[in-house]
Amino acid sequence: MMRLTPYCVCLVLCLAGRAWAGAAAPEPLYRCAKGDLYRFEYTKTITIRQPDENGVIGERCTALAAILILEIRDVASGTARGTLRFDSPRVTLPPISFFSAQANEPDPQVEKSRAVAHTLEGAIKVARWSFALHPDGSLHIDGRTPEKLQDWLKDVGNAGLWRKKHMEIAFKLIEQDLGLKVPSVDREILLCPGDADRNGALSCALHPQRSAPTVVSRGAGKLQLGFKRLAPAGGGTPFTIPSLLSSSDVRAVLQNVSTAEGRAVFDTQVSLKEPAEGGLAVAPQPDPNSRAMLDTLDEDYTATLAYTSGADALKQEVHVEYHLKRLAPPISKRK
Repeated sequence: MMRLTPYCVCLVLCLAGRAWAGAAAPEPLYRCAKGDLYRFEYTKTITIRQPDENGVIGERCTALAAILILEIRDVASGTARGTLRFDSPRVTLPPISFFSAQANEPDPQVEKSRAVAHTLEGAIKVARWSFALHPDGSLHIDGRTPEKLQDWLKDVGNAGLWRKKHMEIAFKLIEQDLGLKVPSVDREILLCPGDADRNGALSCALHPQRSAPTVVSRGAGKLQLGFKRLAPAGGGTPFTIPSLLSSSDVRAVLQNVSTAEGRAVFDTQVSLKEPAEGGLAVAPQPDPNSRAMLDTLDEDYTATLAYTSGADALKQEVHVEYHLKRLAPPISKRK
């Protein structure tokens, strides 16, 4: 039975976005000012269901809960620049399996998983990303501290007893294929109203894309959008994953994607001007001094993937739940 990428890659997926080029937003849903501080409750859970060595379906869950903080340093031409960080991270990892020459079955190491998770929490807490937030919600990540991924995850690798060869493969996979390289453009943390690029590179073949959102409701400065997750263009294109345990690489194919929930609520803070003389109403206009920001983002989808490596084959379900809720400035009660 194949064992794929390290358990830690699932955690990195919790932080990862992909570099998508998108069309312009129908309206500037993100308006910030110098000195703004935005805090969000961030939770992302990835549950993998697949058969074990005996064909029994099992689940492995990786989760990250934290406070996402965006600090705005300055704003020019509608683009806000600042620093992104995660505070109070709480990491959940599946049990690490230890293979002993004296045992017939892998031995789950629950305490080892907790130790690695605790080390990851420390690594996430000290990391900083510099960004440019565009009015459509795309985040251009132009810097990271620590700069090198190896330095960022050094203590995690020591806690997990990663082999040097495995670490090199994992770092390459993360930097090149999971969207955490710098510079990059993230369109996953926040909802971007523009269409996603359907002609992404082969490295995007396993990443379900968000569809262009549709307006569900609008009124009193609130805008609700709905969206789905879709397989990328050229669905069914195999993606090669470097094997950590054998000489044969693993070929993965995204077979289908189903969406249970895709919803976002924005506070557009639109101010209505008084009717003009003669009783003619003036169209609603955004207040240039107002802010506009995401209130909540709720997402639930499942992707089915098929893997092959030599004569071995495996089918896997990946269930992703993602929730973002603004804590500060507080969400207004306007509907």
